[in-house]
Amino acid sequence: MMVILLLAIVYCMYWAPNFISITDNSLILHKLLGRLTLPFDQIRTIDIYQSEGVNARICGSGGLFGFTGLFYNKQIGKYRSYIGSYRQAFLVTMISGKKYLFSCENREQVVALVKPKLTKLAD
Repeated sequence: MMVILLLAIVYCMYWAPNFISITDNSLILHKLLGRLTLPFDQIRTIDIYQSEGVNARICGSGGLFGFTGLFYNKQIGKYRSYIGSYRQAFLVTMISGKKYLFSCENREQVVALVKPKLTKLAD
């Protein structure tokens, strides 16, 4: 039983967001274990997320270390979630169609910093 509990905690830690950084070429989510790098040339859009409706958890955690994992709602469809608070969430849509929901204390600043970088790449 202890092994199963330990595995569950490690799994949640793998998904758990720690902080977000922005480089010249990418948006990086630093997780407790590892990181997720989204190159700007692969991002289609980034916008503030306003939750409208129920977010159904397909697989993941709905509380321990945040709302993390694979989720679904009617507004945006299936997405990967790495958030602590839906009130501070922003949505990143990739050219491939994948969608990521992140959150941070200064989401407006993150969106404002990343959007111009996407425009420059499109030119």
